[in-house]
Amino acid sequence: MRMLKAGPLPFIKKNNSAGFMLYMMVIVLIGLITVGAIYLGTNIFLLALISVASALFFELFYSFVVNEKLKIENASSVVTALMFVCLCGAKTPLYVPIIAMFFAIVVVKMMFGGYANNIVNPAGASAIIVSAIFGAGSSAWQTAIGSGYASEVGVRLESGNYVGFNPLELLLKRVSAPVGAVLLVAVLVGFVLLVIFGVVKIRVPIMAIGFYVLTAFCLTGFDIVAVPPFLMNNIVIFVACFMLVDFTTSPNCLLGDIIYSLIFGVLCGVFVKMNLMGDLSAVYALVIANLFTPLLDRVIYPKYFGKGVQDEQ
Repeated sequence: MRMLKAGPLPFIKKNNSAGFMLYMMVIVLIGLITVGAIYLGTNIFLLALISVASALFFELFYSFVVNEKLKIENASSVVTALMFVCLCGAKTPLYVPIIAMFFAIVVVKMMFGGYANNIVNPAGASAIIVSAIFGAGSSAWQTAIGSGYASEVGVRLESGNYVGFNPLELLLKRVSAPVGAVLLVAVLVGFVLLVIFGVVKIRVPIMAIGFYVLTAFCLTGFDIVAVPPFLMNNIVIFVACFMLVDFTTSPNCLLGDIIYSLIFGVLCGVFVKMNLMGDLSAVYALVIANLFTPLLDRVIYPKYFGKGVQDEQ
């Protein structure tokens, strides 16, 4: 008996094609970057242009080096480039996206087999690598333009100073956050659009944010006053709604999604409360959660029909 074998990734149980979903993500990310540029300066557009050009160049360059046909398969590299810009600060130097896209496209994506074969989110991994290369200097790129709640989010959450947090202001006013998360309402509108068009799984962000808030609630000594500021943390919401839901790096079943969301939520709550990695706390939690996906798919994902039965000739 011959068996039909199928790998676990990436199965997308949607009527939309992968291409449509990538292009929808591009449109929404461009919208977030435009909002960021309005608040942080038009140099953000140049940052995005350099990032996209670098991503496309490195994809073609890798194909040339390994003697493959020179082509751009889909918009995945563009999504990676724009996602990285959304994680950048307002003062990020223009050469940084070039370095980041080398690691994101060549190392994290292409060297693992190309599209849909990467283990971790390329944009998140490249942001962490860039942060490691430039060290403390990279934190200055996130400096807020203006004053107020914006300039002290991480410090105040770490110290337990929750006085003066207004949920409505957090929702509608800009804060000190990477480009793609300066306005929480824009992040939420973008996420709703992706859900409506069937681009992302809604259950993963909801569970992840729930576990994150629950962890923060426990770490603050069950202080209910701490819930709104932790809940309305722009960069955490952005990572959970736009990056954690990547079909390639997230599990393919409900139980896997629950465990995956739990890992992210707990780690993110700990990292944010302790302010360990600044604005990249959620990104570190994301990449660590990504690393568990292959194990979750192997252990939890249903076995294909005929597995364990010897071939009968």
